[in-house]
Amino acid sequence: MSTVNCVEYLHAKIHVLFISDILNAIGFPDLLLLDLFTWIAAVGYIVAYKAINNKPPFPGSNEINALIEARQMQKLLHMSDHAVTSFLLLVTNYTSILEASFMAGDNPFGNALSVVGFATAGMQLASSNLAPRHAIENKVVNYISYATSAFALLNQVLPSGPI
Repeated sequence: MSTVNCVEYLHAKIHVLFISDILNAIGFPDLLLLDLFTWIAAVGYIVAYKAINNKPPFPGSNEINALIEARQMQKLLHMSDHAVTSFLLLVTNYTSILEASFMAGDNPFGNALSVVGFATAGMQLASSNLAPRHAIENKVVNYISYATSAFALLNQVLPSGPI
């Protein structure tokens, strides 16, 4: 048996009737064989540690509480950034309708649309990079994300000036 086959077997999904269906319905993926092995090892370690030392292996320390608070702050920042971005997109849509209703020439909504569009593109860039929920690990995809954000910002700046 080759190493590749062993790895494939560890990534085999375990589907338990009814239980897996309920977990899948609320967003949990099927359990992998590797997950099962690591859970068994973790539970065994915790039980043995508590039996020997008469305390949990990870007590509520300042470091652990700081990590939990940092994670909660990241979630809050992520949600608030995207909420502001969504609101700005809504404002951009209505400003775009008003701007499009005027014929070419002196348009009072042209500059407002550029400012709101620039703020929207900037918030999208900030919310994707300051507190990402699922950070992009692939460098090429990450660079494409930055380039797309840069083009979105340029798209708001260049048409608003002499160009």
